[in-house]
Amino acid sequence: MKFSTRILIGTGAVAGAFCLYYGLTEPLMVLKRFVLWETKPSLLSIVYNLWSSKDWLLAIIIGVFSIAFPVLKIMYLLLSVLLPLRFIKSPTLAFLSGLSRWSMLDVLVVAIVIVSAKTTGLAVATTQPGLWYFTASVVLMAASTLILQRQIRVNL
Repeated sequence: MKFSTRILIGTGAVAGAFCLYYGLTEPLMVLKRFVLWETKPSLLSIVYNLWSSKDWLLAIIIGVFSIAFPVLKIMYLLLSVLLPLRFIKSPTLAFLSGLSRWSMLDVLVVAIVIVSAKTTGLAVATTQPGLWYFTASVVLMAASTLILQRQIRVNL
C-alpha cells in the first residue's frame, strides 16, 4: 500500500477517533419541557441511564453498536496503516464495513427523536454538537474503510 494511502487512512482514523470521543461525551440534543425541565443527554449518559434503570438489553445494544464497534473499527483502521497489507484479513474488513451501514442508524434514531419531540409539542428539541461529531466520526470511518477496501482489491 502506498505511503500516501496509509497517511490518508490513518488521518481518517485519527480524526474519526477524535470525533467519536466528542460524539460520545458531548450532548446530542437539548430537550426542554414545561420551561423548567431541560436535559442534555450524551450517548454515554444514555447508555448509563438505560443500564441504571435496568433496561440492560437496550443499553447493551446501543453500547455495542454505538461505542464498541466504532472503537474496534478505529483500532482496525490504525492497525491496517501500521501492518503490511498481506496481514489485513478481507473477511474482517467486510464485517467492519458492514457495520458502517448500521452506524448511521444511531444518527437516524436521534434525528427521529428530535423530530418527534418537535412535532408532538411535548418538548422542544434542538441538536447539539455531539450529534454532529458522532456523524462526522461515522463518515470519516466509512470513508477510511472504503479506501482500505479498494487498496485490498487492487493488491489482490
